[in-house]
Amino acid sequence: MTTDFDKDKIKSIQQAIRNGTSVAFAPLVTHYQRYVFHIALGILKSREEAEEVTQDVFVKVYHVLGSFNGESRFSTWLYRITHNMSLNRLSKLARNPVKILEWTQTHMEIPGSGKASWEQMVWEDRKKFISYALERLLAEERLIITLYYMHEQSLQEIAEITGIPANTSKVKLHRARKKLEKELAVILKEEVNDL
Repeated sequence: MTTDFDKDKIKSIQQAIRNGTSVAFAPLVTHYQRYVFHIALGILKSREEAEEVTQDVFVKVYHVLGSFNGESRFSTWLYRITHNMSLNRLSKLARNPVKILEWTQTHMEIPGSGKASWEQMVWEDRKKFISYALERLLAEERLIITLYYMHEQSLQEIAEITGIPANTSKVKLHRARKKLEKELAVILKEEVNDL
């Protein structure tokens, strides 16, 4: 999870944009683009579509940044926009079906250096199995797990992002976690049987 820009920094960017200094928006994009991309990728499961949504999100944020009032964390507000735009794109894709690519290997990073090591190989296997298990979940379940564990959003922030009440988010997170465990068990059993 990235650290949020504080309210004063956001206010100074808002003021700079009002004054016609659009270049002041660039640090905001640089700081948040990876997180926006991962939210979109989690919903769309296509690198190309997620990249397009990421661009669209920042165009929209540029135009509506003045409406951000600081009542919630900036990342929560931004993720809500990303979530909605990703779902809109997903709906559009459902009406015009195209081949959706699987999650890319860059969805999760390998810890450590670029050198091959036993730990990295074990991490790669874990990452692969978790990714397979996540793919078997419903989009909403996958999103809640991704927001909570990978982006370290609180249940209240997940509620603001998804529009699902916090108590319901907690229940859905619990159920999704149980379902993920079951899917992992099935995948690992299949893997062992293939040996």
